[in-house]
Formats: sequence, C-alpha cells, structure tokens
Amino acid sequence: MIRLLIFFLTVGLIAYGFAWLADQPGDLIINWQERRIEMPIFWAFVGLGLLVAAMIFLWSLLTGLIRSPATISDAFK
Repeated sequence: MIRLLIFFLTVGLIAYGFAWLADQPGDLIINWQERRIEMPIFWAFVGLGLLVAAMIFLWSLLTGLIRSPATISDAFK
C-alpha cells in the first residue's frame, strides 16, 4: 500500500512539474554549425526525457544480452 502511495505521489509530482513547465514562456535556441534550432522549452524537456528513456532501454537490453549466456547456463543446472 505504501509503494502504491509513493508511486501515485511521484507520478503526481512529475505531472505537476510538466504542467508548471508548460506554463512557463520561453524558447530554447541552439546555434550550431551554421544551423539554428528553435523550440519551446517544454518540448526540449520532453525530448530530453525521451532520450533518457531510450538510453535506459538500450542499456538494459545490452546488459540482458551480455548476461544471457550465464542466465541460460543457470537454467540448465
């Protein structure tokens, strides 16, 4: 029950943070190699979050593949 409460509290705080961030005015402007990238700060944070989630997924997939021979050999024991 405590874990469920902590989970809902965490999700609520993240949602509140994103709602606060969406209400803040401002743009992120990046000038790099003669290119100009402009985006609202909210979408920059969303993109960063998706990038972090993809990196975590790829890392767990890679470690699972590396550990798979040991896992299979343990299953046959």
